[in-house]
Amino acid sequence: MKTPDFWYKKDSLLAVLLRPLGRLYHWISRIKKASQPSFYPTVPTICVGNVTLGGAGKTPTVIALTHILKSFHLTPHIISRGYKGKTNYTYRVTTDDTAEKVGDEAVLLSKAAPTWVGKTKVKSCKKAIKQGASVLIMDDGLQSQAVHKHLSFLVIDG
Repeated sequence: MKTPDFWYKKDSLLAVLLRPLGRLYHWISRIKKASQPSFYPTVPTICVGNVTLGGAGKTPTVIALTHILKSFHLTPHIISRGYKGKTNYTYRVTTDDTAEKVGDEAVLLSKAAPTWVGKTKVKSCKKAIKQGASVLIMDDGLQSQAVHKHLSFLVIDG
């Protein structure tokens, strides 16, 4: 996709019309970031995310990271929202759980490392740390400011 010509012209009509929207977006983003206090985990936190809807390879990347971290004798725990699952509370996924309950990705991730699902990433992180996590891997969360990330990976489908 080619960058539109108006992008480089400061005084084009479209640029002038879009400028207030850009400023509004900027201020809304700043207010949102300031209003969401970050939780600073006591263990390193890695975030794996993407900017597209599905299919970029986040789940295989998270699984690969867990294997790498385990090879260094670390204890990774995975934090997931449990997309398409029905669990509304913070919950540690077991091998007996169904995709309907916790989401299909969470079932797959739980085979690689202890996996936590829930609506609130902060609660999941706290429970994982309490249960012995020496490092957290967040499946998705690049847009969220709720949990401080020590390292973030942006996965792009090449």
